Order: sequence, then structure tokens, then C-alpha cells
Amino acid sequence: MAMEESDSGETATAKFSNLTLKARSILATPSNEELAMIVEQLYMPEESDEYKSARALFNFCVSGFPNCLTLKLLMVYRFSSDEVLRLRSIYLLSETLKAQRFELSLVALYEIKPLLISCLTMENAKNSDSKIVRIIVSLVADKVGVWEEMSDCILSLAINDPIRAFNVFIQLPSSLYGEFVYRFLQSFLDEVYKVLLHPEEDGVEDWILALKSAVKMGILLMDSEMRFDLTRDILHIVWKSAHDIVWHGIEEEFLLKGLKSLEIFLAEDAYQFKWNSDQCMFVAEFAFKISEIGTEAKEVAWKIYRMVTKLDKYVHNPAFELSSPSDDEDEYLGVDPDWELEDILDALSPVEIMREVTLSKLDNRSREIAIMRLHELFCDHTAGKEEISVSEIREIQPLLISCLAEVRVPESTIKILGQVVFHVLNELSSYQEDNWFGLWDYIATECKTVFRKTVYIFQCLTMRLDDKEFVIHAINNLLPEIYRNLNPPRDLWEDNNCWVLAFTGAFCAAIHLIEVSSHAEYLKEIAYKMIDSVRELVGRGMEVELVRRAFINMESIVEKQFDCYTTNDYRFVKGLIWRLYAIKGMSMETRSVLWRINVTLEKVQEIATRRLNVLLSDHTSKKVQIEIAEMRELQPLLISCIEEEGVSDRMFKVLGQVVNHVTYEMLVYQEDTWYDLRDYIVSRSKTEFHKSGYIFQCLTMELDDQEFMIPEISTRLNPPRELLVDNSCWSWRLRVPSVQQFT
Repeated sequence: MAMEESDSGETATAKFSNLTLKARSILATPSNEELAMIVEQLYMPEESDEYKSARALFNFCVSGFPNCLTLKLLMVYRFSSDEVLRLRSIYLLSETLKAQRFELSLVALYEIKPLLISCLTMENAKNSDSKIVRIIVSLVADKVGVWEEMSDCILSLAINDPIRAFNVFIQLPSSLYGEFVYRFLQSFLDEVYKVLLHPEEDGVEDWILALKSAVKMGILLMDSEMRFDLTRDILHIVWKSAHDIVWHGIEEEFLLKGLKSLEIFLAEDAYQFKWNSDQCMFVAEFAFKISEIGTEAKEVAWKIYRMVTKLDKYVHNPAFELSSPSDDEDEYLGVDPDWELEDILDALSPVEIMREVTLSKLDNRSREIAIMRLHELFCDHTAGKEEISVSEIREIQPLLISCLAEVRVPESTIKILGQVVFHVLNELSSYQEDNWFGLWDYIATECKTVFRKTVYIFQCLTMRLDDKEFVIHAINNLLPEIYRNLNPPRDLWEDNNCWVLAFTGAFCAAIHLIEVSSHAEYLKEIAYKMIDSVRELVGRGMEVELVRRAFINMESIVEKQFDCYTTNDYRFVKGLIWRLYAIKGMSMETRSVLWRINVTLEKVQEIATRRLNVLLSDHTSKKVQIEIAEMRELQPLLISCIEEEGVSDRMFKVLGQVVNHVTYEMLVYQEDTWYDLRDYIVSRSKTEFHKSGYIFQCLTMELDDQEFMIPEISTRLNPPRELLVDNSCWSWRLRVPSVQQFT
């Protein structure tokens, strides 16, 4: 018996010694071939000898050499050319890490972390591989805590590949905060907001990813000192994005699909990372706000809210309490009253729906559903899917005014009514030459008593109206109330919505008045009042609650109407934006909203300018003919464009090419010197040398007029004394080809 025990002990020792030698041989060698063979054998049938041998060796490596094994498996993935082997290696690693079968040492992490980042940023990686790598990154990040290199990696991805940055970020532990997040916070949020605010440009999958990223960032920030400002921004942007999606009639495609995906994501995140009470509160507030968007959104929001309330760390907050979408009795009977009402509304005409809203005694919820159905019908009419006759629209007009005039209409209902009013006026003004005097008269007469309601309806009317008579009638009465409400509130306890509405109302009024010569002084007064009010609020530290919200609303208005802006409209809006941008003390988060508006405007300008440049090039090569009268009309417009503030370098380069074409045409074929351009170059050479110098270098033809020479060029050719000064001026001087003509 003793002999048998001795033999078994020696056998066990021999096996251990044998496994140790094999493990060290595999993990210590620079080659990955032996480990690759083990990985392949682990995917053979479990009853095979190869599998059993490989499994024993792999388990031994996990228990005895976890750090080396992790490094080697990552190397197999990073450097192998066999796609199947690469996938199997990281899958094995992720499953082992998820099972928490070992702890990685701090020493090994110095090598593992950069290798992981290298795996994460590989070019042309397969989606299936990338998903597993992100899981490994998350598991390692949860153990590491502070990972500065990963922060820098996400920052780089946010700038160069935002979608990949979103994918990495949403997998990270919800316990990370502080310096880890701050390194990439602003750049990351800027990209998230771009996708959220332009859903149709980026597509539904990217929008859902941005939605998850925004909510995930809010969860992380609840552990930071900046949480109140930034989380409110996040909630507002998400709400605005969802609201705009409903506005554009793509709710089912984007919002509902996104919220359902988010519901699953949040449940997994809460389970895996054990949210604290503050993080639970943020998600509850998010669900509460999203529930205001619409009936179907509320159903998903309720599921998210219910999930949060079941978490251990959740603390009840009555401010964000969310009721079930259906009554207990209806739920017990399996009946949804909203569905029944929607079935009834589907059988009614637009006029009949409007009569139900106005004349019958529906509760607020039912009225809101009815108005949403009416809005859907008008959206379908605009898209050519449905037909609403002119006679029906004219019947709806007085009913809408009657509905607007009612007392105590909920704010959510007013928002949907504003969209319906927009559709009706747009249809009448575009096709019936009817500017709906009754609507403008309602705004003019009721603005003193119900300012918030009337100014909101006013700012919904974003279409371009050539006949300004009725508009001016309303604006003349509305402006005194706008000025009064633009006076900065004394503290945050006042009704701050009035100031935000007054700001956006002032902006809309200014746009309407730009082409009205009799109200030129009003235009200046409005702009200065807006700027002064913002400056005072920024100085008082009331920027986040008021100014940023107003800028975001202004951004939404610009996005709806920029495609019908005239040149004067562009100049006014860009000038206003840059004067607001220049206000001292304003945070970069708030300035970034203004910058996004500028980018929106420049996109349209750049497309038009590039098209003009192509036409002028074709004219030079005799492919098309542009009349000399048109060239002369272009000249003052081009001067106006290059004088604008805030024009991006990319846009300015295209303008320079257009200026060159026009100058060449006038000088070579018409023997006409463009004196306004010469005056611009000479007069701005001291104050705006970057711009005037660049325009000058674009003039590639022979210039005989010595007055085109920029006096500043010779003085600026002195080499810069150090790298900290603006060296772009000196490099531009060297590139100016026309200097040689005068030397």
C-alpha cells in the first residue's frame, strides 16, 4: 500500500515537472508556434488525446503562468496571419479572464497594456475580433483602475475614428472616472453630439452607438466633480436628438430601435459594474426625460426605470418617479388604451382628428396622441405618401388657433402643436400664397399674456416668407416682450425657460428682419441685446443652465432653415456667432455649440463655393460660358465672403481659387483691374495678413499694377525668432509667387 502511494506521488510529481517544462518551453520561446498548436488542439474533439493533453497544459499555464500566457495569446492574435487562429486565441483569453481564474501582476501589465492597445487599433480588423478585444480591454481596465495610455488611445480614436472610439468606450467599466475620462472628454463628447444631432447623415447603427456612449459617459461622470454641468448637457442633447427624430418622422427606425438596444446595454452594464446610487439616479433621470418624447418611447423608458429601481444601490427620488404607461386594470386585462385610441384615430381624416382635439373633452394624454397622429399625417403629406386637400387645411386653420388659445395646454402638447402649425403654414405659403394672417395676429395679440406659448410657436415657423407684412405685424408686438424677457434673471430659481425662449425668439425675429430695410435699426438692437444678455449671464456663472441651452436651441433652428438663407442671412448669423464666441469667460463646452453652428453654415457655403469654382474652371477652359455681367455681380459678393469672420482655412482656400478665376477673367479678357480686391489686400495687410496674403498668393497671373504689392510682405520675411511665434505668416510669405514680379 505504501509502495502504491509512493508510486502515485512520484507520478504526480513527474507530471507536474513535465507540465512545468512544457509550459516554460512554450511561454519562454520568442516563437508563437507552439502556443498556436495548443490553441488549435483545444478546438479538437474533447475525447481526443490531443485535446486532453492541450487542455491539461493550458490549465496549468493559467494557474502557474497567467501573465506570460496572456502576453503570448495577445501576440498570437497581433502577429499571426491565420484569421481562425487569431480569433480562437483572443476568445480563449477573454473567456479565461471573464471566469476570473487569475490576477494579472502589475509588472506584467506594463507589457500587456501597450500590446492590448496595439491590438485594439489594428487596421482592417474583423468586427468579430474587435468585439472580443474590447471585452479583454474592459476586463483589464477593471483590474488596472488608472490607464493613461488607454485615455490617450480613446482621444486619438475620437479624433481619427470616432465610431471605433464609441465601441471601445461603451465597454469600459463604469467605475472609471477622473483623470482617465478628462483626457478625452471634450473631444469625445463633441463627436458623440455630432452623430446624435445629425442622425440621418450617420445612420441608425452609428446613432445607437452614440446614444449608448452619451448615456455611458453620464454614468461615469456621476463620480466626478463636473457631473452636474456635464450630465445636464448630455441629457439635454439626448433629449433634443430624440425630439428631432420624432420631428423628422423617423421615430420607429431610430428612436425605438435605439432605446430597446440601450435597455439591454444598461441592464448588462448595471449587472457587470454594480452602479452606485448616483449612477442609478442619473439613469432614472434619463428614463424620466425620455418618457416625455412620446407613447412608445415611454414604454421603453418605463422598462429602463423599472430595471434601475430594482438595483441594490437605488435611492428613490420622487422628482424622477415614472408611472407605468398603462393602468393596472388595463394591464391586468391585457388592454392598452393608447392602442385602442390609435386604432380609432387611424380611421379619421385630419379634419376629424382636429375636431376631436378641439371640441371633445379628451384628457391631455389622449389629445397629445391625437395631435401626434395629425402631425404624422402632415409629414406623410409633405413626403407625398398621403394627400390632404386644400379645403381640409383651411378647415384645420381656425381649429388650430382655437386649440392654441386654450388655457393650461401642457408644454409637451404645445411642442407637437408647433410642428403641426409649421406644416400648415408651410403648405399654405408655398402653394396657396396664403401667409395665414390669423396665426400672426394670434402671436401679436397674445404675446403679452402667454409669452412662452406664443414665442415658442413663433420660433417653430422656420420657413422663408417673402411677404413680410403679417410677420412684421407680429414682430412689432413681440419684440418688447422679447426684450423684457431677455433681461438676465437674477437667480436660477426664476423661470429660466422664458429667457431661453426669448433668446431663440430674438434670433428668429432677426432672421425675418434682415431683408426689411425699414427695420434695420431693430436688427442691430436685437443682436446687441442678445450679446449683452449672454455676456452678463456668463459673468454671473449662469452659463450652463441658460446660455448653453439657448445655443443648442439656436443650433436646431439654424439646421432647419439654413438651406434657404440668403447671403445677408449668412453674414448676420456668422457675425452673431463669432461675437458670441468672443465673450470672455465662456467655457469651451458652450463655445463648441457655436462652433458646430459655424460648421453647419460652412458646409453649405463650401459646397456652393466649390460648385462655383468648377463652373469658373469650365468657363476658363471654354466648356461653359459665363457672361461678363455675371462676373461683375460676383465681385462684390466675393469681397463680402473673404471679409467674413471665422471662415475656415479649407473654405478660404476654395475662395482663393474662385477669386483667382474672376481676377484672371477681368484682367486678361476685359483689361479691368479689380480695384476693390486690390484695396482689400492692401488695407488688410497689417490687420489680417494671413487672409490678405493668401488671397494675394492665389493670383497666379502677371500683375502690372504695382499697387497690388502688399507693403507688409518685406517686413514679414524676417525669420521668426522662435518656434512659439506664429510661423505660418513667414511660410506664406515664401509661397507668394507674385512677389517676384515686383523685385
